[in-house]
Amino acid sequence: MSFTRSHRGILLGAVALLSTACVQDDATQSSLDQTERSDTPSLFRAGNRYGWGGQDRYVDEVQTVLAKRCTTCHGCSDSPCQLKLTSLEGLLRGGNESNVYDPTRVFSAAPQRLQDTRATAEDGLIDWTKTGQNWQSRGYYSVVEGGEDALMYRLLQLAHDNPIEERDLSPAQALSEEVMPERSFQCAGPDQQYTDEELLARPMPMGLPDIGDAELEALQSWIREGAQRPPREVEKKLATPMNPEVIQRWESFFNQDSEKGQLVARYIYEHLFSHHLHFPEMPGEYYELVRSATAAPKPIVELVTELPHDEPATGKATLDVPFYRLRKITSIIVQKSHITWELSEAKLARWTELFLDPSYDVDMPGYGDDNPFSNFHDLPSKARAYFMIENAHQIVEAMVKADVCTGSGATYAIRDRFWVWFMDPEQDPSARDPKLGNWTYLHLNPGGFDLETSYQESFEEQLRDMHPNGLSMDAVWNGNGNNPNAWLTVLRHETSASVHYGAVNGRPETLWLLSYSNFERLYYNLVVNFRTWGALSHQASTWKYMSRIRTEGEDLWLSLLPEQYRQPMRDQWTHEFGSFFANTLQDWIEGDLYSEGRGSQVQVGSEDPMGDLIALGQDRIGETITGSDQLNPGAYVDPRADGPAATLPEQVTTFGEFEQALSALSGWRGPHAKAFPNITIVRATDGQGEVRVYTVINNRGYASHDLLTGEGRARSPEQDVLSTMRGVAGSYPELFIDVPLGASATAFTKDMSEIESPEDWTTLMAKYGEAGGVHVIQRSDRAFWPFLDAVHDWHVQDQPVRSGILDVSNYIWPR
Repeated sequence: MSFTRSHRGILLGAVALLSTACVQDDATQSSLDQTERSDTPSLFRAGNRYGWGGQDRYVDEVQTVLAKRCTTCHGCSDSPCQLKLTSLEGLLRGGNESNVYDPTRVFSAAPQRLQDTRATAEDGLIDWTKTGQNWQSRGYYSVVEGGEDALMYRLLQLAHDNPIEERDLSPAQALSEEVMPERSFQCAGPDQQYTDEELLARPMPMGLPDIGDAELEALQSWIREGAQRPPREVEKKLATPMNPEVIQRWESFFNQDSEKGQLVARYIYEHLFSHHLHFPEMPGEYYELVRSATAAPKPIVELVTELPHDEPATGKATLDVPFYRLRKITSIIVQKSHITWELSEAKLARWTELFLDPSYDVDMPGYGDDNPFSNFHDLPSKARAYFMIENAHQIVEAMVKADVCTGSGATYAIRDRFWVWFMDPEQDPSARDPKLGNWTYLHLNPGGFDLETSYQESFEEQLRDMHPNGLSMDAVWNGNGNNPNAWLTVLRHETSASVHYGAVNGRPETLWLLSYSNFERLYYNLVVNFRTWGALSHQASTWKYMSRIRTEGEDLWLSLLPEQYRQPMRDQWTHEFGSFFANTLQDWIEGDLYSEGRGSQVQVGSEDPMGDLIALGQDRIGETITGSDQLNPGAYVDPRADGPAATLPEQVTTFGEFEQALSALSGWRGPHAKAFPNITIVRATDGQGEVRVYTVINNRGYASHDLLTGEGRARSPEQDVLSTMRGVAGSYPELFIDVPLGASATAFTKDMSEIESPEDWTTLMAKYGEAGGVHVIQRSDRAFWPFLDAVHDWHVQDQPVRSGILDVSNYIWPR
């Protein structure tokens, strides 16, 4: 087969990632033949993390290899060239030259999710023939057809024949640094052909180690023999719940005959549709809630719409009330889109208590209105408020993950770390009456940021009426002393974000206090009404609206303080470069501080009013929820202070001494911090078989978060500060460090504490670049994949429900 030369700059992102990414250690090969459930969970099993109970070549061998290596870059909507390798469906769909994240899109594009092209057969499984035709009509092309001429086959072979040590990685590095942040790839199209030299000129997956013989044969033999799907009975068994009775019980709850039950199901669905639902009775399995044209026990026929509140149509007729069904997820789970929500008997009882036990009338709304306050007017507003805050972690996580997966432009609307509190619904005027004294709900329109002034004035008026002497700490929801959702930590990792329970990661720059109306508006803006495929105008309006709500949450928290502290503290949050925009564009972005003239019942000191208010919040909510941040001992110290809150130990031979060393790194600012990657995963071992994993996070400083295209200009590196967390945090690790405790660890932590520049990093990585002691692992290092395997195995043991496969596409390049 001959190949012609392509134009310069072609990026084979959609398929070339497979060339060296799909590796599996020989030591784990025997596990591929497993037919029974295991006592040990694994991130690399489809259908159930403890084993699906069957045996199939693709499910147990091919998909496992893809899971271990390929999904680390091809696992979500941000997959290069839309090649999504978490499932057979994504693999067979192949690549597409269009860019989901096109930042210059003038008009909205058609959504390109897997469900948008899926056709359902009579048995409820995929109709592969019709689905394949739908893929082709949308410009997708196969990467596995053609036997030994298949593009995936060739790339795998080329990587195997050209070891990483013999390649020039500079072209790939330049391409990654220039293009990958925007995910703007030029992909290998269906009619384009390439020589071996052209494929090797863009080595993928961007300088990661190549594949082993056994793994190469597992994938290539499957392709060579026709890339066959599993038999139908295998697909059916994989999709069958472990405990169907649990699914029946919940589907009965979601599909009640009364209009009240139907409206409750619609409200809950719009908050659960993007989550991975799990049940205590079925460990290791996840489900998604979908709208179906059919009721149980018939197979699910999903009603696919662009947005979850669009009119559900079958193609032949419109359903006034769709059926809500639970469909088992049979794909591999990746961390960046893994948003879990447990559906337990206690949850079922609580939602029944909130929504179904009270007596009220319902007039079912139609479709076409994207305002949840008008759509769900008949549901008790306090019940909705409690539903939101009692499940706040899951809802906030949907805002920062969901289908977006990545994008520094989107996440720049929030600060790098902040804490979130919630108003007690009994003290919240918007939970009492979301109309806030208005005749309509227009002031709450999730897409109407021009109405922000009207909303703020209405909310402030009702707040003053309800709290004439100002807010007290009673206005803060305390989670009844045991609900961990009462205090959340949100961390931005440049291109992504993560949510954590409690007051972790050190004291942040800002806090939010969210009312029910702001929380609901924020969720609908970022999740329900957001179109990844939308035009630039949609992206910009979403970003601006998010920025306004962020400011409103910060301002409501500030209003707990006596008035003399509010504006000065607000000014500290936007400084230098940002002050100009805050002053000149105040009405467009931040708006006025509406609490002017409203008092407060909270007493704080003048030396550190923010720290005093945080301490009062800890007393109000309780240490059971807030936790004790031992790794960041400066958690309640003024974040503007210089230097660490702990001293470096003289030796690092125990886990206690190692954690003391990490604490010494936490709190450092400026040159010391800015040289660190966003996320560094560190594994510590004691030589006795105990392993612990930590994440060192660089919380980056900005002079402003108020201008959509101003992130680079607003960077304030002197405000960067390091913090440390136990376990794996975030989805996109940028560096791995292996630390055996002992003399090497003692020297390494001392060297780490002295880093002040990128040049220092280069020196350190060279000094600790070999195995045998502390090992700073380069992306091209042969130790890369075994280390990632070990982290994944540890992660799923530490977090068997909430863990997923990490994305390594942002891993730093050799220096």
